[in-house]
Amino acid sequence: MNRNEGLAVVGISIITVLIIIGILFAFVKVSELTSVLLTIAGGGIVGLFVWGFKSRFEKAMTVIEAKPKIAVDYDENDFDQYSPVLGYRKILRIRVKNDGNEVAKDCEAWLKVTKKNSDPDPTTEEKFLQWTKHDVTKLDIPRQDSAFLCVVFSIKAGFFGQFAFVATPKSSDFQKPPRSIDGFKVGTYEFKIRIKPANIDEALFVTFKLDVKINWKEISMSKMDG
Repeated sequence: MNRNEGLAVVGISIITVLIIIGILFAFVKVSELTSVLLTIAGGGIVGLFVWGFKSRFEKAMTVIEAKPKIAVDYDENDFDQYSPVLGYRKILRIRVKNDGNEVAKDCEAWLKVTKKNSDPDPTTEEKFLQWTKHDVTKLDIPRQDSAFLCVVFSIKAGFFGQFAFVATPKSSDFQKPPRSIDGFKVGTYEFKIRIKPANIDEALFVTFKLDVKINWKEISMSKMDG
């Protein structure tokens, strides 16, 4: 109930009470009338209190429920959306959805390799990932909307004997060679992605398995949880 509706209800209630009082004056004795009026007044006060409490409760619930809700979509069979080929690179990416009713502000994402071979690279510290839109590491996702996040990319011929790389801003720069500390040789790996908007206390974690092949177009990953 909004303010105008509330005022209308109060106005109608007052008019109704006045009509009832007029009728009572015509047909009820004064002593009995006093008792009836006190009862009506008490009921009116209780009614106004209940209406005020209901309005405040609804407003509080709206504030509580107005928050982002982050989720991840990934379909390894939808090549156009999730693993497009751009020039001599194949990019693996995920869709981050905001199913809430508030903007997910300054969303950031990090990748941490959790299982690999004995090679020193890729290193296992958390690494910033880059959003597809505007090539940034922070992005607002409107409510009931989504954005693509670059995760890993492969490159034709590779570098340093590595055929895939974490999609960090520095390694994703087409004008420069990717960093070896972001690189994967042929093999199977596991990594965890952490996604966190600035206006949510808890981050979302998603784990993937990555398969790197010599043929750069055969790189693939699969979601391991959820």
